[in-house]
Amino acid sequence: MISESALSILLPSKGASRVSKKDNITNLTPLAQKGGILTPMSAFGDQLIERLEDTGKFTFSSEVC
Repeated sequence: MISESALSILLPSKGASRVSKKDNITNLTPLAQKGGILTPMSAFGDQLIERLEDTGKFTFSSEVC
């Protein structure tokens, strides 16, 4: 999970075109773009979930009761 979080900072998301290093802030959620101490999920959002699921080692689901 740490590695995929690091890759979320360094690499553009799947749907994005090539991003320069200074534009990588657009990979972050709006909350993360403001800065501060955040969890990986609050910083990267769905991008992190997609990267983790792509490894084949994680699955995520949720339901509203």
